[in-house]
Amino acid sequence: MQYAATQAYARARVETATPAQLIGRLYEVALRSMATADVALARGDRASASADLRKAQDIVSELRCCLDLEVGDIARNLDAIYHYIGEQLVWAKIRGDRELLAECIALLRPIRDAWAEAVIGEVSVNTD
Repeated sequence: MQYAATQAYARARVETATPAQLIGRLYEVALRSMATADVALARGDRASASADLRKAQDIVSELRCCLDLEVGDIARNLDAIYHYIGEQLVWAKIRGDRELLAECIALLRPIRDAWAEAVIGEVSVNTD
């Protein structure tokens, strides 16, 4: 019963969110997935880490798809960063490399914070 209520709340949260809030949510889930993968790698659970890293890769790919590259340098720079993060996530998954994963987190976190500050008006601290 509690699971159904939690799912209903999560669905309502997504359905009522603005596009800017949805992007912010993508950042949060990607960072959370990376953090969970890091914990899994630390305990030697490559299967769980792989699933979490795949989720993070999918989200970074989605963030790239949301970009309008015609807008200018910011979008093109974000595209390059997202591309780099996506590649590093693949290598982190293949090698079980926590340092590469930490680099991805370090690159994405300030982007998430800047997005939250500029668009939503507050810096989210839910995924740290």
